[in-house]
Amino acid sequence: MLFELDGTDSSSGRVHRFRPGMMVDLYDSTGATKRNVGFTLVVDNVDPLANKVEIRRIDGGTFQTSTTLGGGVTYAGAGGDNDIVVIKDSVNQTPKGLESWIADGTTVTSFFGIDVRNFGQFKSYVPASIGTALTENVLNKHFAKFYESFPGMKLDTAITTMGVLNGFIDNLDSGLQAASDAASGRNRYDRNGMPLTVEAGWESIKYRFASRPIEIYSSTYCAFGTMYVGRLKNKGLMRYVPPALPGAKADSRFGTEVEFIAPIGGTGGLQGIFKHAHSSSGATTDFVEAPFVRQWNIMPSENSKNWMKLVGILEVLG
Repeated sequence: MLFELDGTDSSSGRVHRFRPGMMVDLYDSTGATKRNVGFTLVVDNVDPLANKVEIRRIDGGTFQTSTTLGGGVTYAGAGGDNDIVVIKDSVNQTPKGLESWIADGTTVTSFFGIDVRNFGQFKSYVPASIGTALTENVLNKHFAKFYESFPGMKLDTAITTMGVLNGFIDNLDSGLQAASDAASGRNRYDRNGMPLTVEAGWESIKYRFASRPIEIYSSTYCAFGTMYVGRLKNKGLMRYVPPALPGAKADSRFGTEVEFIAPIGGTGGLQGIFKHAHSSSGATTDFVEAPFVRQWNIMPSENSKNWMKLVGILEVLG
């Protein structure tokens, strides 16, 4: 089965998130209905130029457009459109991320259990689709809206794609993207009495709004046509780890956050982190195991709960 990650859809994932041999699950667009019930799927091929991922059943069974999957759909026609491909057994297990805490009250309404429709101070700003390549005027307009709405907050970091940045560069002098690069007028020279030296390309992009500096980064994992803006510096994001389990043991080969729980119930004569393995019926086997837990989460601090997300930005690539 071939999945194409549509570069025109700002909600799409990125082909760079997948690797051949990675085991995955399929879910409907809500993440509630699992499609591959009773069989395991694996990424067979990743085509980064075509933005396509090929997925196969690991047992060699049929996985075609006529196969009825969880939820009663097939992948014939429009069946399964907007389905989600995730790492195997990761739903409701992995740490929260950007899309979890950027709650605007419409698409996302809950911010770590807080309904932002009732507590507006936790909202993030997600304006309507931009629809064109990014311009300085667009950034100014939306940064002004954010700071007018949340005067005590601070934005210091933006994450977007290389296609969004290319469009932004093309627009610096010309407004909307011209028909050709030659007409964009983005070439500037500063001689200062010296012979002219020309070096094409660009090294870094910096943006300021009312003396507030914003560092802009590009990522091949960022969704197409999207820019996330928030506070990442000075404890903008916090990493939370629960108290250690009494009696659990750490191992220097794994780090202190990995807690081996065999010592809690007694090792049965074994030393360190190991215990005798047991079968599903509870019978002791001749094998040993080292069960462990590792729990942590990442979320914004009080000073960075409000974010801005720009979507639908035209990508300029190729």
